[in-house]
Amino acid sequence: LKDITEFSSLVFLEQTLFLEENIFSKDFGGLTLIEWIIGYSELSLYVKKNINNPILVVSRSKLEGILNSRIESIEKVRLFIKYLTFSKNSKDLFDSPLIQVKGSKYYICKPSLSSISIDEAILSTFSTQKIKIDKKGYNFEKYINKNIKELGLECDSFSFKVGVEQYEYDCVLVIDDKVFILECKNRTPTKNQIINIINKQKDLLEHIEQVQRLKEGLLN
Repeated sequence: LKDITEFSSLVFLEQTLFLEENIFSKDFGGLTLIEWIIGYSELSLYVKKNINNPILVVSRSKLEGILNSRIESIEKVRLFIKYLTFSKNSKDLFDSPLIQVKGSKYYICKPSLSSISIDEAILSTFSTQKIKIDKKGYNFEKYINKNIKELGLECDSFSFKVGVEQYEYDCVLVIDDKVFILECKNRTPTKNQIINIINKQKDLLEHIEQVQRLKEGLLN
C-alpha cells in the first residue's frame, strides 16, 4: 500500500470484517483485500488526474494498464473490471462505476470515483456481488464475549435443542440476578438511501423476534 488512504481502508476493513489471520492472502471473490483496495485506489487516482475531461472513456487495454501497474495478475485485473462493470444485476453506479460501450471501451463514472470512500465501496460491492466473508459473524461473537469477560462479567455462547426446535445463543450475560441475551449481528453501516434504511428496519424487527424466541427457549 502506498498512502495513508489505502492503509486506513485496510485497517477499517480488517476491523469491520473481524479478520484474525491471513489478511494479505485471504480470498474475497478471487481477489485479496489488498488488490480490492489497490483497484479502487488506482481508478480513483486516474479520475482525479482527468477530472477536467467532460466525458471519460478509455479502451479496455488502457483500463487494464491502469490497474495492471500495481495488480500483477492480468486475470485478476480482468476479474476486478468485471465486478465493477455495470450490468442488469447492478444496484447503482456507486458499486458499478464502469459502463462498457461500443468497441471494447469503458465509460468511467467520475462522480462515483472522484470522492470515493474505498472501504465503503468494497463493502457495498461485496454485498451486491454476494461475496462470502468467512467467519465474520462468528469472529464478531468471539470478540463480544471476550470483551465482556475482560470486564469481569459472566457470559457464554451455547446452543441446545428442544424437540425439533434449535436454540443458538451468541452471548448470554449475567449481571446480578438478571440474564441478558445478546444477539450479535455484524452489519455494515447503512448509507443514506431509503431502500437500505427500509431493509435495515425489516432486519431489526426480525432480530427482535429472534431474541424473543431465544428468551422463550430459556424460560421453557
